[in-house]
Amino acid sequence: MKPGQQLRFGALGAAVAGVCCFTPLLAVTLALAGLGAAVAWLDLVLLPVLAASMLLAGLGGWRLWRARHAGAVRRRDEASMEPLTLVYFDGCPNAPRARAALHEAGLAFEEVLQDDLPPGHRLRGYTSPSILAGERLLYGTDAGESGCSVSSPNPALLRQALQAPAER
Repeated sequence: MKPGQQLRFGALGAAVAGVCCFTPLLAVTLALAGLGAAVAWLDLVLLPVLAASMLLAGLGGWRLWRARHAGAVRRRDEASMEPLTLVYFDGCPNAPRARAALHEAGLAFEEVLQDDLPPGHRLRGYTSPSILAGERLLYGTDAGESGCSVSSPNPALLRQALQAPAER
């Protein structure tokens, strides 16, 4: 069930159960129908229905909020997504944290060790670690020569950088 549907069904059920619990509507209706003896059992049915409906509405609301605000990554098609590259040099203290941030963000990436690149290669000019989406620099600096970044990226900033439109 979709979160919006779940929220609506839960709210509707809670409203119906609430009206039946807190007003004499159901008691009067049952008495008029000749089922006045069933009024004594209403609380055994209505209170659990009310609780279940409120739980269903709360869960639907939480799922809806999480999908909109809690960083639910809207994954793009693999074909349209630029390949991510983690560029670093051997012994960089921030490279493991950058790798962990990419994994935590659920992003596929390739690693390029600057030490293995020939002198003059363009990727040797980035600080370590740097993260690129295609040719676009998401994290790090194009300093013209290898150096150390003073911090490491976090997953939320990586997702935000990926969703930002590429500067042309």
